[in-house]
Amino acid sequence: MGARLVSAAPDTPWTRAEYEDTWHNTDFAIILRDNNAPHVLLNDILYRINDGPILSVDLNSPFGENQPWINQEGANNVLEYWGVDVFGAEETPHNRLEGIKLDKTAPTGSIVINDGSGYTSQSDVTLHLTAIDDTSDVSQVRYSNDGIWDTEQWGTYAATKAWALIPGDGDKTVYYQVRDNAGWVSAYQASVTFDTSPPAGSIVIGSSNETYAGSTIVTLYLTYADAISGVGSVRYRNSPMVWAGWESPSSTKSWTLISGEGPKTVQYQVMDNAGNPSEIYSDSIILDATPPSGSIVISGGIEYTRSPAVMLSLSASDSGSGVSQVQYSNTGEWGASPWEDYSPFRFWNLSSGDGKKTVYYQVMDGAGHTSVYTDTITLDT
Repeated sequence: MGARLVSAAPDTPWTRAEYEDTWHNTDFAIILRDNNAPHVLLNDILYRINDGPILSVDLNSPFGENQPWINQEGANNVLEYWGVDVFGAEETPHNRLEGIKLDKTAPTGSIVINDGSGYTSQSDVTLHLTAIDDTSDVSQVRYSNDGIWDTEQWGTYAATKAWALIPGDGDKTVYYQVRDNAGWVSAYQASVTFDTSPPAGSIVIGSSNETYAGSTIVTLYLTYADAISGVGSVRYRNSPMVWAGWESPSSTKSWTLISGEGPKTVQYQVMDNAGNPSEIYSDSIILDATPPSGSIVISGGIEYTRSPAVMLSLSASDSGSGVSQVQYSNTGEWGASPWEDYSPFRFWNLSSGDGKKTVYYQVMDGAGHTSVYTDTITLDT
């Protein structure tokens, strides 16, 4: 409501108030003056603010000091004032100036870009805004990408606003100002990382990029990187199966291959915090879950020998990863004899002392599976 003056009767216009019906944003004085009514000699001007105590303007001072001082915030301050002449006659009815406006508090507001996650892959974003002023009310708002308020126009407040960020990947800040009807301005800002570049990664099955796996349980060795918004999540699948859910990244992961012998492919994808997916990375390995087969015969299969030096006849095969190496032992313990390449024949020395002797023969395939075979002969010297 605008300020409204209820004045004395026209025949007694002793006093007047100098006040413009507008919002003030600091404490201010309303000047009361003699209305220069003819044949009236004013002795005093009295007043009270918001039904407070009665006060008097000092008419003897050069500037009429002790004028009404408005210091209470609100839209409905009231000033009641009246003159008194030298004979003690009081101006009636009293003058009332209503709707005096004072707002000493700046408005409040807030700004959030999109959902507040801090990252976006799109330059077009949505600003979520608030603007509050309990006294003079919000007048207008405006926005900026650079925080320099030169060409930005004031406009009507709305709870959301479509906004375009400055092009180019990196951190972006949107600035927001709120102005109330008293002229107070409050400033706020929100930042977001703009990232249109996909992340990078790699996958290797096994620590040494092995060709074969001896079990469906393998370890994936992984990398992931994003220079702008950072990596947010990763996912995996056995090709061509469906993807597993997105999860937090890690440098290694235990993974189960599809059962059944043969080539297997695992695929891997990285997503950054802005929602950009990487290309699909993959690595393959051959699953061989079956141990190798083999055989050993000492000296053509004879039952007795007079010499500890014998000839071993050997076989070794593996239809999956192939035979890798073999080794031999007189005791069944494998520390004394190193692994070596397979050969169908091998000279071997039996352990010393007459009696029944056993030779142990171990075959290993490319997937790391081993099989052990034995044959016996009696040494009689």
